[in-house]
Amino acid sequence: MHQTNMQRTCEYCGSLFSFVRATKKYCSDNCKQMAYFKRNGFVPAHKSDNDKADSVSVKDVKYAQLNTHLKIEKTTSTRDDLEIVKTYAKCLIRNLLQLSRSGYVEQNTLLEFTAAWSQFTSWHVFLKKRSDFPYCGLFIELTPKLLAKSNFENGLVEVVLSETLNDQLEEALAEMLDVQHFHFAKMRF
Repeated sequence: MHQTNMQRTCEYCGSLFSFVRATKKYCSDNCKQMAYFKRNGFVPAHKSDNDKADSVSVKDVKYAQLNTHLKIEKTTSTRDDLEIVKTYAKCLIRNLLQLSRSGYVEQNTLLEFTAAWSQFTSWHVFLKKRSDFPYCGLFIELTPKLLAKSNFENGLVEVVLSETLNDQLEEALAEMLDVQHFHFAKMRF
């Protein structure tokens, strides 16, 4: 029996490709892997909004933790998703305020923090609960500012928050007093 090749559009990059198996969704292993990264909140190291999907490959993906893979935490039925979002948000706010009080911060520390912030705002649990989370707008508004390339001198960068932003973050932290403390080093998305 002779099988004929049919054409389909790749679900990641949108290019046309031939397939034999009816379940094939992607034109290449790279597109399959990149689709996985996109679903799970990983960010390509050099991809900008203007880049095409095919200009980024699997080897370019930057993980939030250096030399380790992130563990995708499955939410359990015993904990409410909104409580998980609040717990992580409280931890990130606390750490941002601490970094701003420190003055100058090491480059690796800031990069790890900004990667965690970025992953939090693209995390499926956060996106699912964004309408219920009162500080969603603040987190999304701050994301591009935190991810902007900083000018590092001698491996240090100054973290400065405006008085208004500092007050907003302090207010958010005060309103989440009942939320449990969480250590940044244990954060997994």
